[in-house]
Amino acid sequence: MRFIQMFRWLIAALSLALSLFAGAQIAASPFAGVSWQDPAGMKVSDSHHDCPSRCVVYEGRENQYPLLRVHEALVGNAPQTLKTLMAWMKNSRGESVTVVKNAFKEEVVKDGSNTVYFYFLERGDRPDDRSPDYSLFLLVEQGGVTLPLEQYGLSRKQMEDGIKGAIGFYNTVKLNPVAIKNDLTVRAQAFTQAAQALKNGYARGEKVKLYAWSESGVKNVYTTSGLQLRAFNNIGTLAFLPGGLFLKNAGDFQSPDWRTEGDGELPARWKKVGSGYQVTTPDGQTTTYAVEKASGNQTRIRAGSRTYWEISPLTKEDVIGVFSTKYSSSSGLAGTNSYSSGNIDVTLLPNGRYEDSGQSFTAVTSPNVTAGTGNNKTKSGKWSYDPASYTLTLSPDGGGSQRGLTYTQGFSASERQIKGGGSVDWLFMGRKGWWKSQ
Repeated sequence: MRFIQMFRWLIAALSLALSLFAGAQIAASPFAGVSWQDPAGMKVSDSHHDCPSRCVVYEGRENQYPLLRVHEALVGNAPQTLKTLMAWMKNSRGESVTVVKNAFKEEVVKDGSNTVYFYFLERGDRPDDRSPDYSLFLLVEQGGVTLPLEQYGLSRKQMEDGIKGAIGFYNTVKLNPVAIKNDLTVRAQAFTQAAQALKNGYARGEKVKLYAWSESGVKNVYTTSGLQLRAFNNIGTLAFLPGGLFLKNAGDFQSPDWRTEGDGELPARWKKVGSGYQVTTPDGQTTTYAVEKASGNQTRIRAGSRTYWEISPLTKEDVIGVFSTKYSSSSGLAGTNSYSSGNIDVTLLPNGRYEDSGQSFTAVTSPNVTAGTGNNKTKSGKWSYDPASYTLTLSPDGGGSQRGLTYTQGFSASERQIKGGGSVDWLFMGRKGWWKSQ
């Protein structure tokens, strides 16, 4: 109740002239037709983007969370924009998203030429997530466009502490709907041209030339229970796509959503220069990637502190076999602890069929109750692999399909060969932490 009362008090205070941002600097906005002042006590973050398109992210100078995100505006009204954002969270992020009801005394506020819609979202990694993250969206609607402003936190306590600042930040935002629409039209045309160039490139028989780096280890991660040591496995890529298009750290090479790949920036172009590549961004900046000879027939690219290794072209036969992963998570809240674990095996058969089997277990403990449940799931369907784009597609018998990047950094056939009871690490359906054992 305290949480809801605080929201209601802040909404009632929306029209007040908050002085939180007095003397703040006008931000360098990347969005035509949108301006704002940098929020006091915060700095632009070089991480935490996690946005469906372009966005600017602020984090606290002392306490990182809650974050503030300024998303790219969309044509349409606020309810349509909310549907778009939630669809991205569910489909691209795999989240379980719920709109918290009755969080506000007023969910829609008229403020001059703006109409502001307030939505409070609970965002879990799965339906039974007991420690979800939260987003407060202020969807600012004016002249047929909607600008999403988001406050993002890891707990309700974080949200309570930062909501007043989010409201104050809104009061510095100015919109020019005509300029926004013109910019979005130009960008839409550029994305359409890029999609057609990629399609034409694949039709000519061109293939992705892919380079990747990876690192793994453990690091401290902030959670609702404080700092915890967590394992990590990071991957970065340079993809020289058919049609002369370039993507860095992309998740889809076959038919990428250009509005989300590359942080939503307009696509860059590449051309061969000697044995390397020259990449040019839409604003004319160029970067040259020199290709070096490594061991055997493999090549590499050094870029800054990273070394990107060439990924071998693969065939359908290379992906036939058993892919596996394991997972576990734990959380605690108000004396109740939850622990989940499980494993998944996906077998790609030579006849084009696949079998997906998994086991999971969840236990909940509290001072008075201890309970646990287990579950076994099996499904099957058809699979196909496109070597030109490193894309695996799974089509379950029940309908629908999903696709994702699938490859290994083992370059030679001997490195990919599974010996005895060993295994080889793979990126499977765009997911890290998988291995191939047969």
